[in-house]
Amino acid sequence: MFNIQKIKNYAINLHNFFKDLLFPIECLNCQKANTWLCSNCSNLIKKETLSICPACGKENENSKYCSSCKKKYNLTLSGVWIAFQYQDKIINKLIKTLKYKFIKDISTILANELINFIENKEEIKKIIYSKNTIIIPIPLHLKKLKWREFNQAEEIAKELAKKLNLNINTKNLIKIKNNKSQTSLKRNQRIDNVKNVYSWTGENLNSKTIILIDDVITSGATLNECAKILKQNKARKIWGLVIAKNTTF
Repeated sequence: MFNIQKIKNYAINLHNFFKDLLFPIECLNCQKANTWLCSNCSNLIKKETLSICPACGKENENSKYCSSCKKKYNLTLSGVWIAFQYQDKIINKLIKTLKYKFIKDISTILANELINFIENKEEIKKIIYSKNTIIIPIPLHLKKLKWREFNQAEEIAKELAKKLNLNINTKNLIKIKNNKSQTSLKRNQRIDNVKNVYSWTGENLNSKTIILIDDVITSGATLNECAKILKQNKARKIWGLVIAKNTTF
């Protein structure tokens, strides 16, 4: 008689063997063995130091959306804190390896990079360490989650919550529609593409401040659509916190 658990364990070990064979653990920048990002290459990543409007790029206080952009794009988000630029070679490789080669361990590395960014931003720390703040990752649709086997934004958010002792909710913001990818769409198309895609299934948010976690922001349409849903459920303010901004949009 077959032992189902032994078969499962064999399949997992075989999967891990081929993954290690195809993607040996080495620094994605300098190929140093046994780490996806060595300390030397981590120091090469250029962190964002300016506080700017995430839409138009004008310098302002605490990376808030400026009043003209909030009106122009009908924005609910207060602003977005962006740690790096997606065009940074090392950050780009880390994110793509996490998302498209399914190397889940890289989420810990990206979370650590995000923590280093936060620790140098007093204005962010005041908000994120408040007892009234909850961090929530941008969800994946169940179909994509089954394909990838994990949600990269959720993995980063969990690491962030664990290491900084933050309140986190990973269950109640859900993606109810498997819309097409935003990658090839223009700004207005992106806004239309995410309408009615997300839902909140939890209790009233009782004027909580929400920090939405994602890996990459391009137009901000996804973050803002989630913010609208949370605002409808009585969140007080909603901020975005992302690894990188893609400026090729």
